[in-house]
Amino acid sequence: MRTILLTAAALGLVFPAVAGDPSGPAEEVRYVMGTLATVRTWADDAVAEARSLAVAFGAFDRVDSLMSTWRDDSALAALNRAPAGMWVAVGAEVCGVLTGALAVAQASDGAFDPTVLPLVELWGFRSEGQAGRPDSTALRACLAQVDFRQVELDTAGGRARLLRPGMAVDLGGIAKGYALDQAAAAMRAAGATGGYLDLGGNILVFGNQPSPCVGVVDPGNRERVLAAIPVQDQSVATSGQYERYLVLDGEAYGHILDPRTGWPIRPGFSVTVLSSSAMLADAMATAAVVLGPRAGWEFLENTAGVEALTLQEPPDAAVRWRTTSGLEPAPEPGAIPR
Repeated sequence: MRTILLTAAALGLVFPAVAGDPSGPAEEVRYVMGTLATVRTWADDAVAEARSLAVAFGAFDRVDSLMSTWRDDSALAALNRAPAGMWVAVGAEVCGVLTGALAVAQASDGAFDPTVLPLVELWGFRSEGQAGRPDSTALRACLAQVDFRQVELDTAGGRARLLRPGMAVDLGGIAKGYALDQAAAAMRAAGATGGYLDLGGNILVFGNQPSPCVGVVDPGNRERVLAAIPVQDQSVATSGQYERYLVLDGEAYGHILDPRTGWPIRPGFSVTVLSSSAMLADAMATAAVVLGPRAGWEFLENTAGVEALTLQEPPDAAVRWRTTSGLEPAPEPGAIPR
């Protein structure tokens, strides 16, 4: 456990830098799951490269068809439309992701909650208009609809149900990670010897070909890298409140909501999580940033299977940099080895 004080603007993003086969990997970029996805693949021949790219985007499309809240035909949309208490056949994959989401919700005491969708809609974060503070009465009523404990699963039967009227599930904080895990598995099965996948900033790297570093970028100066973390056979997810926020009565609030209070969290804290499971990294990053600097770091430090780097921007604008015990700072400034 160490804390480093850096005089720099706070972290907001991660970026990839990949070096591999001099001839270069096969690469494809598409807009999927509401974001840009970049997939690079290394394989022994062009046929395997093309096949692994196709199956990766096939996995993204399948997860989107099951778990999107923007599609009326998704299994998740069917669950959200169903009357309270009604069992809905959502399938094994949705049940599996819901199981993971509920586990993180339980471990974080509700800082991560997959039933947050009514709050997101109440604040207007899904509408085309400007988001704004809701009426206090409406906010209290909405909070009664947000409770992960009111989700029941029948994993053997591939079913789920929501026990309170008005409840709705949003898997946006975990589904991209799951999609990365599925895409990487499909690429391996298709013959890829290595791969790099970036789904809206969530990154997964596997195999022996690429040798990437994920860089922590100064959001005040995109050309400046605050740290570089070598990544191999791991995923990386970052959550923070630096670029997307709204201002209410002169105070800045981020787009990530605290399901326990109903309010957006304050900007100035960011979390980068590394794990062999992209699904776990995705959910843990969101939970930790909601918990805040002290509780969030303790949550990460005490969770098996993850390592993390957190950055906090105090009022003096110096960035407080902290890593979990499995990430030791390197001798050279700004570099952190695995």
